[in-house]
Amino acid sequence: MSKYQDFVETVDSELEKLLNKGPSFVNAEPAELSKRCLISRASLQLATDRLVEDNVPDRAINELKGGIARIIDDCEKFGKKILTKKKLPFKRPAKSVVITSSDKTKRLIALDSESYDNMVSKSTIDTGNYKPLKRLNLPRTEQINFNKVLNKVANKYKSSDPKMYNNLRANICSEPMPCPVYCLPKDHKEGDLKGRPIHAATDTPATRLSRYLAK
Repeated sequence: MSKYQDFVETVDSELEKLLNKGPSFVNAEPAELSKRCLISRASLQLATDRLVEDNVPDRAINELKGGIARIIDDCEKFGKKILTKKKLPFKRPAKSVVITSSDKTKRLIALDSESYDNMVSKSTIDTGNYKPLKRLNLPRTEQINFNKVLNKVANKYKSSDPKMYNNLRANICSEPMPCPVYCLPKDHKEGDLKGRPIHAATDTPATRLSRYLAK
C-alpha cells in the first residue's frame, strides 16, 4: 500500500516520490535547524529537571545532560551542511495544499487547505466540546510573573537554608506554549474523510510547586 495519498492532484511528481517513502524520510530544512536545536535544549532542560525531582543521582544526570548537549551542539555546528547536501529537489506545493500524516495508517496525505480547515472545525468546534480562544490559557507573562514571585521567596533562604532555596528554585515554571489544534485524517475509515483532533495541554505555573508542597 502506498504511504502517500493525494486528494488534490497538484503535487509535483518529485515531491510525490519523496512523500511515498514515508514521513520519516523527509529531512528538516537547513533553515529550521537552529529552531529545532533550541527546542531540543529546552526539552533536555525539562527532562533533567524531572530527573532531579525523581532524586536521580547528580552524576547520572550530568552524564546524560552532557552527552545529549554535545549531540545537539554537533548537530547545530555541522547539521546545516549535511542537510543541504541531502536536500532533495522538488517543486514546493502551493500554499493552498496541506500535507499531513494520517491517523492510523501513518501515510502522508495531501489536502487543499479549505478541506483541511473544515475537517478541523467539524472535529472540534462543531462537536460542541471545544470553543475557540482569543488567547492561550498560559501566556508567557503568567509564567514570568509567577517565577518572579517564586524567586523572591526562594532568595530569602539562599544563605540560611540552601536546600530549601534549591528546592524552591526547582519549581520555576518553564512550560512550553501549547501548539494550535490540528487534525490527523482518518483515511482508514470508509465514507467522507474525517479527522482526529490533536491538541496540546500544559501545566499551570504552580503545578510543580503544588506537587512539591503536597510531598
